[in-house]
Amino acid sequence: MIGKVTKIFKDKRYGFIQNTTNDEYSFKFGDFRFEKDILNLERYDEVRFYEDKNYNSKNRSALSIYKIIRVKDISTKYNIDEEDIIEEARRQGETSVKNRYSYMGTLEAEQIINTIKGKSVNKKTIACNLPRPKNNFFHSRQISKTTPVRSNSFSIVDYIKEKYLIFVDTSSLMQYNMLNALNNEVIPYLKKYDQKLYVVDSVEHEINKLLKTKGNENPSSYKQAKSARFILNVLSKDDLYVIPETNASNRKFADEELISCFTNYRTKYNLCLITNDNSQRKDGNLAGSILRLKHEQPIRGIKDIKVFSVSRDDGDFRFIEFKDETIYNSFYITNKPPKRVSL
Repeated sequence: MIGKVTKIFKDKRYGFIQNTTNDEYSFKFGDFRFEKDILNLERYDEVRFYEDKNYNSKNRSALSIYKIIRVKDISTKYNIDEEDIIEEARRQGETSVKNRYSYMGTLEAEQIINTIKGKSVNKKTIACNLPRPKNNFFHSRQISKTTPVRSNSFSIVDYIKEKYLIFVDTSSLMQYNMLNALNNEVIPYLKKYDQKLYVVDSVEHEINKLLKTKGNENPSSYKQAKSARFILNVLSKDDLYVIPETNASNRKFADEELISCFTNYRTKYNLCLITNDNSQRKDGNLAGSILRLKHEQPIRGIKDIKVFSVSRDDGDFRFIEFKDETIYNSFYITNKPPKRVSL
């Protein structure tokens, strides 16, 4: 939903938004996890937001508020002709960009600017100049041993287009950047290519279990679970996710059910998992376990498996491909498979 900030009281930590049909929505800084997105909002800023359907009040409430980027904004900031922006946007598949008032996600805007300018644009400069969600803690991090490796060739959009079955883990749904990353790189392409996300029973179970605590045990996890539930509600509204029948024996523990599911279907479908359970200090955790499945000698090369995580960097709303280089030299590849014997 598109609207404009009509009032914002940062000292009292609340404000109001009016949408295009003049309906008014209130928002409180502490109501949701996306508080950082609204710290830099000012009166009259144009924003995109979602209505909180679970808000227990007669008044309407808004969530996930962030500034939008319009063609005219890019043209003014970077001295690029508006027609060139529209033409390039449509060439890159952004069919909704039709005139100077059309808007797009941050990632798409960066790609369009890079292409038109014909040179690399520093990400931090983009963050400082475009009217995008930002905060005072924006920074870029160098790749470390615990940071997933970015793929230079493909993005998650390519695997949506190629009809991979894309599963989502609890750990990613509870990430701060998840909703904005979905809006940038997933939701428009699910609609474009008539695809859906897959959320297994155990993910729903883990989220609901945290919500039942009401924050008494762990307030931070409760807020994250609340955010995850909101994201699922957004996806459900447009029929963009389904619950697959995995035939797993345990449907209360997401790691076990996802590994079971990927093991059962890795020879039938190309699979992709979005998970932030990917610590390389622990052999990749769930991400590592899933990737190892495609390298087991008997089924290697039949179908493909990819793993992505949502970026943890503030203001970086994109998915990063996870590649554990140790997997490619594992015993699954270098050693001969064991002989089968009868007992």
